Amino acid sequence: MPFLAVAEPHTSMRDRIAEAIRQAILDGELAPGKRVTEAEIAERLGTSRGPVREAIRELVNEGFLQSSAYRETRVSPITTLELLEVLIPIRIVAETFALRQLMGRSDAEAVLRQLDHHVAVMLAAVEANDARSLRSEDLAFHRTLVESTPYHHPGRVWAGITPVLYRAFVLGTVEETLRETAEGHVTLMAAVRDGDVAKAEALLVEHIEEMKLRFSDAADNGLPSTHGGG
Repeated sequence: MPFLAVAEPHTSMRDRIAEAIRQAILDGELAPGKRVTEAEIAERLGTSRGPVREAIRELVNEGFLQSSAYRETRVSPITTLELLEVLIPIRIVAETFALRQLMGRSDAEAVLRQLDHHVAVMLAAVEANDARSLRSEDLAFHRTLVESTPYHHPGRVWAGITPVLYRAFVLGTVEETLRETAEGHVTLMAAVRDGDVAKAEALLVEHIEEMKLRFSDAADNGLPSTHGGG
């Protein structure tokens, strides 16, 4: 199980296992429908099943894995139909709501600095051709935005759908789209800093809508249109 090498060494065993499996799914090393077992992971790591079980439970909660009534665990399927007609519209509602809330606050500067930092790291990742770092900062940018609202439900809904969205985002992203992703955030933040709510919201919607094209490309390369792998 070579993907376990991506785990960070200075975290708990549960977190290391969870992050390794998470990255393997995002990188396409564990395909939708692939079976994941406690025994295999524990044996490969030379650890007990306890932290493996905890890691798997965490990833089920995040939506990366799914468990059946018979306790079989597999990588969750992803479908273009569900992504395009359900998940992307939900993401747009949650993030545009958070954006309007943020831009209406008089104490937004601390959050804006966080967002600017994520954009700067994304730009550096583009120059380094570091797709994984860019995806991580892209995710952090939008998490910071959604969590900036004092309301709880947008963040909870967003957290529930984002793992699925970003798995498909990875499948549909190629090298030339990395710069587009980073520069799109630069343009968005310029509108936010200018206080132009309508323009910022339109740019955010456009940014999220662009993912549909990548999902279409991913579908052409094997992403199911109506159901996941078995």
